[in-house]
Amino acid sequence: TTAVIAAPSNFHIGITDSGQTELTWNNLGLFYRIYKSPDPYADFPDEWILLDSLLAQGVFIDTVISSKSFYRITAGTIPEHQEN
Repeated sequence: TTAVIAAPSNFHIGITDSGQTELTWNNLGLFYRIYKSPDPYADFPDEWILLDSLLAQGVFIDTVISSKSFYRITAGTIPEHQEN
């Protein structure tokens, strides 16, 4: 069976003093991927930009300032290393 991983919780979005977007959530020690799109209805994940992959962190700062952006955070287990 496959374990069900809960979505990141206690999610907050804010603006830093320098105008960057700050995303925070409860860190559950998982592997997180942060995606961004100007269109919330864009086909996910194909039309979303993968900004970063984080291990066991509950904060991300988007250094690219945009007039309008939508974010998605996915959680999972650490991906296995793949050999070429």
